Amino acid sequence: MYDTRPEAEIAAEEALLPPAAIAVHDPELPEVIAQAQSDRAMLIVARRRYWRYLNDDFRDVYREHKETNAAGPAPYRPTSLQRENMQHLMLMLEDKSSPDWLEVAELHRELGEPDKALECLGQDAPLGNIPIG
Repeated sequence: MYDTRPEAEIAAEEALLPPAAIAVHDPELPEVIAQAQSDRAMLIVARRRYWRYLNDDFRDVYREHKETNAAGPAPYRPTSLQRENMQHLMLMLEDKSSPDWLEVAELHRELGEPDKALECLGQDAPLGNIPIG
């Protein structure tokens, strides 16, 4: 189909559209984090995506563990880069006016802090009434 409107009308309509979004590939996230230091919302999104990206390798370890040894959890040993990113993300999330305590608990769990994770689960009203243990 062809747009038969005058060029000026087409250009005026296109000028009202927002600019095209910039795609950021996962390996580029450290650069985004370095450049977004003054944009808290952007940092949270970037660090959250980076957390998930850095966990990609563990997914293979987890699947292999489940295939060979269903008893017990798969060994999770975060790298120093993973730990640093999770700690920064956790601090930013805890500092929000209404943190997502389930997400914060998951970060504590992955950092090997089960008591703090349980404490966070008690902070979340909907989950606070669920017996743990």
